[in-house]
Amino acid sequence: MPLKSTFWQKSNCLVPHEVGRYICPLVAQTGSATACPVNHPHAAKKGCISSLPTSPGNRVRHQLDRQSQEFKRIYNQRSACERINSQALDLGIERPHLRNGRSIANINTLIYVLINLRALRRIRERLPQREAAHTLKV
Repeated sequence: MPLKSTFWQKSNCLVPHEVGRYICPLVAQTGSATACPVNHPHAAKKGCISSLPTSPGNRVRHQLDRQSQEFKRIYNQRSACERINSQALDLGIERPHLRNGRSIANINTLIYVLINLRALRRIRERLPQREAAHTLKV
């Protein structure tokens, strides 16, 4: 979409940042909003307008190829970490009520062992009984 103008967003945010106003490409080419193929409600006025932050991080976020194998691999890793963090939160690891580092390390180790045992149990439940007997002898 063609950039129409920029402005600084200072309200409703913690950090002021630059925002770009992007207009409908049909309006930019023809100068008339009557060429809108989807009959958008704003087409009769000035055409469709979108506001997006112009910082490099925000542009990259909108330009990511979310169908690529690399994105899917990284996303799967991240969601696995989030699931483990959620389990740890449920088990009380986020804010331990212990006083020294060694005690906290011990309780964290026990909680991670518990999380891994739960994962192993879920894997065993998914395997057929005959296969599980041969592959996962502990």
